[in-house]
Amino acid sequence: MRVNEAFDKVVYINSKRRADRYIRMLARLHEREIEAERVEAVWGGTVNPASYKYDAIRKLTLPEIGCFLSHRGIYERIKAEGWERTLILEDDAEFCDGFEGRFSELYASIPADWDMLYLGRWNFDYFWTKADKARGEFIGLIEEIHPQVWVADVCWHTHAYAINQKCIDFLLRETEVIRNCIDGQLASLHHQLKVYAIHPAIIEQDDSVSSIQNVV
Repeated sequence: MRVNEAFDKVVYINSKRRADRYIRMLARLHEREIEAERVEAVWGGTVNPASYKYDAIRKLTLPEIGCFLSHRGIYERIKAEGWERTLILEDDAEFCDGFEGRFSELYASIPADWDMLYLGRWNFDYFWTKADKARGEFIGLIEEIHPQVWVADVCWHTHAYAINQKCIDFLLRETEVIRNCIDGQLASLHHQLKVYAIHPAIIEQDDSVSSIQNVV
């Protein structure tokens, strides 16, 4: 099964400030023959704070706020436009070698009751640096129900995950207030959902410099 057969909508978030990532994403999607819609990333500095509810556990940067609002905007479109299964990518998503074959094989083994599906993930509960990533990979992976398909919890990173429409009202309600960066807030909700993850990941993040901590 191909990506556009598994999901009735594929989107990728890209900032007009990151033409470099836009060019790379176009090439990657074209190479994999994936049809996807570009979604303009929200820049937190242009959003009136009075327009959203904010009660974060720490002070978020403007890009983090924008990232949160970018993802929530997609959730609103899922609800409004009736997309049943939506794959959300960020513009640093990088497909692993052999992606097409691995995706086709593994997606067929995902239980039909999924609410969220992570094609790439990380868990920050105990490991905070990239040097620790190898040791932290299995944190949050609860049960391997098929080779490389796991029941999961506390998945961080939002560069490659899917949402089933049946949980969209819950996600909209639970993201009405910004309490954390988007991946952290989602991770805190996973124990209330049916979440699955592919491990090892079939979509990773590239090594391009992130703008998420930039406040300029």
